[in-house]
Amino acid sequence: MKKICLVVAIVALGNLAASATDINFSLDTFCDTFQLTLTGTPKVYLDGVHTTCPGLPNVLVGGFLHTIPGMGAVLDLSDPTWGYTEQLPYGWEFITNADTRQPCVWASYLNYPGTTNVLFDSGTCTYFTDVDARPNVSSLRPAFKGPTVN
Repeated sequence: MKKICLVVAIVALGNLAASATDINFSLDTFCDTFQLTLTGTPKVYLDGVHTTCPGLPNVLVGGFLHTIPGMGAVLDLSDPTWGYTEQLPYGWEFITNADTRQPCVWASYLNYPGTTNVLFDSGTCTYFTDVDARPNVSSLRPAFKGPTVN
């Protein structure tokens, strides 16, 4: 009986790992990168790390995969730590296309709880396979500085 339970546990863990999909991208004009894992059955849950510029903290992000009419499948990420650490009354949300075979595009929104979302910035991004293949973005500014602040 113990052997059967062990085999079932190993198979379950193997299926869990096999069901995860890594999606990594960097924002082309900023130093921000995202290393995400898409999990679940069906795959709809996102978790990962928003890596900001050197000298700034890396933060945990979470979200889900859903569909937007006219755009298709998107990754919808929340970065609640940013608003908290900057002592701001809102969180930060990122939306990017989920099909890594298509060009990577993104938009970020400021999320005012209980009221509205406001478009903050948007642009293109670059997918990468692992941290070693991540583009060198150290000379770029962080996305939270906004589209017009230098």
